[in-house]
Amino acid sequence: MTAEVTDLNKVRRRHTRKRIITLSLVAVTSVIAVWAVFFSPYLIVKDVVVTGEFYASADEIVQAAGIEDGQPLARIDAAAISQRVTEISAVLSVEVRRVWPQQVILAVRERKPVAVSVAADGWTLVDATGVRFGSLTIKPAGLLVISGNNNRSRMEAALVAGSLPQWLVERVVSIRGYSRDDVRLTLDNEDVVRWGSSDKASAKIDVLEVLLDLEARVYDVSAPEMPVTRT
Repeated sequence: MTAEVTDLNKVRRRHTRKRIITLSLVAVTSVIAVWAVFFSPYLIVKDVVVTGEFYASADEIVQAAGIEDGQPLARIDAAAISQRVTEISAVLSVEVRRVWPQQVILAVRERKPVAVSVAADGWTLVDATGVRFGSLTIKPAGLLVISGNNNRSRMEAALVAGSLPQWLVERVVSIRGYSRDDVRLTLDNEDVVRWGSSDKASAKIDVLEVLLDLEARVYDVSAPEMPVTRT
């Protein structure tokens, strides 16, 4: 065996030892990292913070989230937490954020009320999709009053309420859904607008703005292509 071959074998053995040592260090480091993230007593939940809440209370949201103190931060189930929190009627969505080393933030996005409906103990807020949430003893200013013969017609009334421009909201006293295709607005002078369904809202608004300059008691824009007024 020549000196060159012997030297080459030594170099190969050294490289092999280095690779083995490097791989061993990587494996040990990985085990330590997994332990630190998933099992370390220093990376556990000690604080849950709620942001964005108004109609739902922070305590109610934290309770619904069901995050236990001392739970490893990396092992919390964000999807399950989000599902539980959005079961609160006022909550539209929630983002679950891990803040290392020991905090969870629940960033809540609540429903936006466009109207209220009468409840046994006062008023219930209603969003633009007809979902009812919250409970108030005094009617808040600036929100329309809606009602309906059933849930479907009430939802349609809410959809109409959510589509109205501010100038019209200021003139509307109440909105009632008699059926999906028969929603009516009562104005502040007791005139009635027969709106129909929530479809074609933009066209109905444009037509009604012109019709209101006419003397009438009923303004029918349910078919905006063929509006009708009655005295």
